[in-house]
Amino acid sequence: MRRIILIIMTICMAIIPSLAVLNSPVDVEAKSQKPCKEGYFRSPLTNRCKKIVSVSESVSTITTTTYNTKTGIPTVKKTCKAGYWWNAKTGRCNKKKTCAIGYYWLSSNNTCKKIVCSFGFKVQDASNLCKRIICESGHILNQKTGNCVINRNGKYKTCEAGWTLDLRTLKCAKIGTKGSDDPESKNVKKSQNQIKQHAMKSPIKLASIELNNSENGENGTSGEVTKTCPEGKFLNPKTNRCKNLQEINETSTGKTVTTYNPETGEATTVKYCNEGYYLNEETNRCNKVKEEKTVSGTSSITSSSTKKSTTKTCPEGKFLNPKTNRCKNIETVTESTTGKTITTYNPKTGEATTKKICNEGYELNEETNR
Repeated sequence: MRRIILIIMTICMAIIPSLAVLNSPVDVEAKSQKPCKEGYFRSPLTNRCKKIVSVSESVSTITTTTYNTKTGIPTVKKTCKAGYWWNAKTGRCNKKKTCAIGYYWLSSNNTCKKIVCSFGFKVQDASNLCKRIICESGHILNQKTGNCVINRNGKYKTCEAGWTLDLRTLKCAKIGTKGSDDPESKNVKKSQNQIKQHAMKSPIKLASIELNNSENGENGTSGEVTKTCPEGKFLNPKTNRCKNLQEINETSTGKTVTTYNPETGEATTVKYCNEGYYLNEETNRCNKVKEEKTVSGTSSITSSSTKKSTTKTCPEGKFLNPKTNRCKNIETVTESTTGKTITTYNPKTGEATTKKICNEGYELNEETNR
């Protein structure tokens, strides 16, 4: 009996493991699993179907997640939408700064930097290109400040329509070109090489080389060298250099005219004061005419040498401010990175009216006016 029981137990032990292998949960689940649909894969990490590429969006960011079909490990890529930039420090998309006209955007730190143009050029519109400054009729470009100033007493010549004065060379240059160096320039018909060759030619001419055997001997020679100066200049006998016959030095108060004697080189200086100034004989300077109020309340303009009243006229686009008695623009526009402020003045009272316009993406806060 005992032997029969041992035989039965041995048979059971041999059969049970084989049944367990055939009926394991993994095999059962594997047989019951369906294949993943197109665009999905079965993740080895979760044993579930997952989308290979998934895209999610927020207000500022587009996030793309791509899974490795073999390992199930995801790779995340973030793209900023228009108007936003990627901040590497925070790992987020921040709002892109809007730059005003005349500034360009730096992607490294989301800041605006001013566009620096060469002298005589500036940014004048939204193209942010440096364009030649064209002054209105009767004005020229100040070589120190780069602003248009009045061409007093016709010191510099006036160019015809379509041309502007290039103060580097004092010649008319075609508007839109590089300047008087441009081949299309009206007064420079030669190329730059031809100009250099012409400049290398010495203006010194040999007036005469005569052989005088009687005075200098058979082999003696006597030569005379004459230097010629261009029109408007003379040969200074003191320095043997060409100098302007007349020099004009202008200031905010007047001008000094220096005229040279071509024969002796001696200079004669005459000083002229602008309107509203008089020449102080002691200091030889132009002093401002003082205003003195009379008993009746009216003002009289007096000086040590003259008494006169003048009416001030302002150029086109400006008005005489009754408060300051100075010429001022009727409308001024101040731009910033967030918007612009337009200030309009009343020509009669001088009172200012301000209007603020915000750039795209900004709104005006009525409490702070910003």
